[in-house]
Amino acid sequence: MKARTSRLLSTALIVLGVMGFTPHLAGAATPAPLPQPCPVSRPCTITITITIRFSLAFGGGTETLTANGTGNFNNIASTESPWSETITPASLNFNGVSPTQGAFTTGFDQSKQTRNTVVQSNTAASRFPATGDLYFYPTVTLSSHPGVVYSAIQEQHLQNRNLNSWDPQINESWSLVNDKIDFEDPTQPGVTAFTLTSQTTTIN
Repeated sequence: MKARTSRLLSTALIVLGVMGFTPHLAGAATPAPLPQPCPVSRPCTITITITIRFSLAFGGGTETLTANGTGNFNNIASTESPWSETITPASLNFNGVSPTQGAFTTGFDQSKQTRNTVVQSNTAASRFPATGDLYFYPTVTLSSHPGVVYSAIQEQHLQNRNLNSWDPQINESWSLVNDKIDFEDPTQPGVTAFTLTSQTTTIN
């Protein structure tokens, strides 16, 4: 989301204002151009910042938790007119603390094949708004169960049909299409050990 028109620049300035920042443009000077997207047909890595609020159902109890972290994705293809980027998950690292299960961390399960993530313009006329479909299999470790890496049973799908920024993102909210994530213990494949239910997911 880096090729920016004056309309996008205005949008970015409005967002900054909402976030409490006051931008200053010197006189009639031309603003510095915003960063450009991944070059067409050239691989690159995209890093996103994730904040997710969710419910954890484990052992008959339910808790509401918040986790923060980052995800890295490899851009494997991109086009212009209409703009689109195809990316695959490389690494995921966000964490938090559960009152009953202790510290938890997440990752990507690279052993499971996932569909490619695609971010593309809604129309050929402009880069934004765009639609993003993000696919991955997350893993979770819990300090209450050391040595166990729980893996999502179903492929996860995050979606945003009205993206106004990408790489980097500016306060974009995504929805978990599946509504919930069931995790399995590797020693009991297919059996749900616990469930995460997403409430909000913000990617910056």
